[in-house]
Amino acid sequence: MTEQENRYQATVIWKDNCVKCKITMERLKLPFKPVKLNSDIIDWLKNEKEVRTMPFVQVYDFKKDKIVDEWSNLRPDKITEWNRKATY
Repeated sequence: MTEQENRYQATVIWKDNCVKCKITMERLKLPFKPVKLNSDIIDWLKNEKEVRTMPFVQVYDFKKDKIVDEWSNLRPDKITEWNRKATY
């Protein structure tokens, strides 16, 4: 793998029977870690991130050593944006 391929990784928080979660995970070309929603994560999402819809995605940049993007809900625009960055 090239440095570019190793640069970004996502975390996708998903819940059971969530069509938007399934679509996001099917279409996202970045390497990602799927994390199933649980009560601790629900509290964190509601209180810290003010998120109410799934999935919740965070993109981490290893070169910058930080989270560089995050979103919730089905966001085809974000998926397309990060797929482009993952493939060049």
